[in-house]
Amino acid sequence: MDFRVPGADPSAVKAARERLSELVVPRQSLGRLADLGIWAAGRQGRCPPESFARRRILVLAGDAPIALPAGLTSAAGTPAILAAFGRATAPVSVLAPLAGASVRVVDVAVDHAEGERGPLVGPGIERRTVRSGCGAIDREDALTPDEAVRAVAIGAQLADEEADAGTDLIVTGAVGHGLATQAAALVAALLDEEPVAVAGRGEIIGDAVWMSQVTVVRDALRRVRRVGADVATVLTVVGGPVLAALAGLIAQSAVRRTPVILGGPAVCAAALAAVRLAPGADTWWLAGTYAPEPAQEIALRALGLVPLLDTGVHLDDGTGAVLAIGMMEAAVAALAGIATRADVAQPGERDDG
Repeated sequence: MDFRVPGADPSAVKAARERLSELVVPRQSLGRLADLGIWAAGRQGRCPPESFARRRILVLAGDAPIALPAGLTSAAGTPAILAAFGRATAPVSVLAPLAGASVRVVDVAVDHAEGERGPLVGPGIERRTVRSGCGAIDREDALTPDEAVRAVAIGAQLADEEADAGTDLIVTGAVGHGLATQAAALVAALLDEEPVAVAGRGEIIGDAVWMSQVTVVRDALRRVRRVGADVATVLTVVGGPVLAALAGLIAQSAVRRTPVILGGPAVCAAALAAVRLAPGADTWWLAGTYAPEPAQEIALRALGLVPLLDTGVHLDDGTGAVLAIGMMEAAVAALAGIATRADVAQPGERDDG
């Protein structure tokens, strides 16, 4: 696909900086709110910026066959997680109304058990299937080249649909078994990192799962380094349907001038691929929150993005990132609503000349 990314509106950015300098607050006192207000003005093409009217949380779902050590099982299966989304009881579904956002969940590669292949019932859940699951990246390619192209195209189509519907702010998320390991492999492949540097570790997963992740990433890197490091090849070999679709989604959102708040590690890994597909797309993205996952930290450092919040949320479904909407709205309100020196000047103090 040919992604042509527009830049921010320079006149709106200039006007926002000038307005900021005229606010009746000490210089630098607004911290990141000032930077965010200018950022929003440039992406909206207006100063002062306005509240984002249509906020969408877009979650892509799919599975990757990552083997766990004997005796260990994964958490709730992805179909069960999707059922929670259908009932609006998934974590991000519960928080979305507080941020004035709606949730859209798209199944691109969930490995449904036999008898679960009918349409999923529930608000905001749909299917755009690339395939059921994907290849085990330590032993085989995650996708065929045609599947990788299709996955990116599905993501881009979702971005177009949202832009055409008037969505003006997207929060991205992902759910599915094995995505954390797949994301770690993608980050390592694109940035030439070692497996031990990108695999998440801690009380959440434990040492046994961490060692399993390192082994999978190591073997996946051996495979991808034999065939090349261009982004299309990397997405095919280790990316998988969800990460490839996310890359298409956030790349095309930039093309359509739709700001994106990036979610957790899977989304940030996909962003590394997206910026290679669409140079300059990262100027349309914000990082939502820190998660204690090395793959995310490494990816964001490479992108030059500093998360708006530090919540410690480990979920990849957008739960942490949705909280950043409030900070974005605060920045818009501050730049638009705080009085300027001209607003408060006494009649005799005005410069009419």
